[in-house]
Amino acid sequence: MPKNADAEMAEFEAALLRSIKQAAQGQYARVHTPAEIVRGPVLYTQIHPPFPTPAIMRSRAASHAPPPASPPDPAATAPLQDAALLRRLLRAKDRMDAASHEAWPVSRLAEVSGVSEAYFARSFKRAFGLPPHRYLLTRRIEQAVSLLRDTELSITDIAFSTGWQSLGTFGRIFHDVTGLSPSAMRSEARATIPDIGRVPACVVKAAQRPDLGTAVLEKRRRLAGNTVGASTKEEP
Repeated sequence: MPKNADAEMAEFEAALLRSIKQAAQGQYARVHTPAEIVRGPVLYTQIHPPFPTPAIMRSRAASHAPPPASPPDPAATAPLQDAALLRRLLRAKDRMDAASHEAWPVSRLAEVSGVSEAYFARSFKRAFGLPPHRYLLTRRIEQAVSLLRDTELSITDIAFSTGWQSLGTFGRIFHDVTGLSPSAMRSEARATIPDIGRVPACVVKAAQRPDLGTAVLEKRRRLAGNTVGASTKEEP
């Protein structure tokens, strides 16, 4: 005996609820209603498409993937040739050299150079091979090594006199850059004083200047086996 419309609809709704619950629990990749329902599957598939399979999800994710990064513009990485701009950048570089203990945000350096902040940051790296904050870091470490070798100042005094805001930050960055703690660097530097006593101080500083071609964070990540979080920031 054929089923009446109300009974058929009730049976379809019950089957639909069971299918949705099973799909939500991951039991099925696609909803299947009982074969005996005649109108149910047609109505359901018209309103609700089948649940996507893992292959379909991967295909959708691939179609929405960001495009591959384009290679850097050679003009943006080539050495800077503009003599007038180089003079402006040297003005900011000399100011950092003379007062490396002061704060030198890009906005201040750009103002000294008379160019925009974004243009200054790009041009400085092209001219000197390092971003402004990393160049400032080399000058601070260089000055700290000189004070450790030639003075009796405490490590805390040296940290604050070279522009660091905390002793912990100074010790951590100093070790990341030089591979030694400040106290170990003092002992090693003083052990070599008889050998470099006749060398001009400026030459000694240049020879001992840290190489920051690689960012401090990247050095730390390599030493830690890529366990350093990507959110860590370099402190100037």
